[in-house]
Amino acid sequence: MKIRKWLKMFSALALLISCLSGCATMPEHTAEPFAQFPAEPPQKPRFHESHYAASLWDNRSPRFFEDLRARNVGDLLTVIVSEEATAKKKGETNTEKNKTLSAALNFFGLTLDDDKKFGKSSTSYGGSLKDKFDSTGEIIKEDSMTAYLTARVLAVEPNGNLVIRGSRWTRVTGEELQITLEGIVRPEDISVNNTVLSRNSADARIFFNGRRPINTVQLPGWVSILLSFISPF
Repeated sequence: MKIRKWLKMFSALALLISCLSGCATMPEHTAEPFAQFPAEPPQKPRFHESHYAASLWDNRSPRFFEDLRARNVGDLLTVIVSEEATAKKKGETNTEKNKTLSAALNFFGLTLDDDKKFGKSSTSYGGSLKDKFDSTGEIIKEDSMTAYLTARVLAVEPNGNLVIRGSRWTRVTGEELQITLEGIVRPEDISVNNTVLSRNSADARIFFNGRRPINTVQLPGWVSILLSFISPF
């Protein structure tokens, strides 16, 4: 009986020690890797034979006299994101109001001044009111962004304008940054080195988002948000 009792106590003690050691061991956090595109086997390029067998130029030769700017679906072009915006709003309000009122009462020409029973008195009354309000407000906001982004031509409109879209993800010391651009550009605004300014893009939508440390520090705590929400002042 004593042996069974000691075995039960030893088993319980060993189980407790294993549980405590498991709680003391903290799992190591490893950063999730970026999603990689599946590797595809390289395809052998297809070249059409030259029209002239003795020609020094064929389809594999550099295209010296061809415009290499983006023009078709799937072509790439570099967008120079250079955005600057400044907004200023100022309002001022001044109001002032003065009012003075005076009057006298009489009854058929008889006033209380003539009544000796009540003594010397007066039936005239008067009042004044003054109200003044001054208010001044000013809002100044400035934004700027500079980046280089390669976009892809998604569609070509009937008039020749190009619908483009590009996105780029970067991760530095745990901080993730994303730049996304969408818009419509004219072929005439694309330079000879196949670049275009973001300010020349119509219906442009530019997003610059960040996640993790810096973005988290810039946000106030939930207690501060709650106190600001319920505060009546």
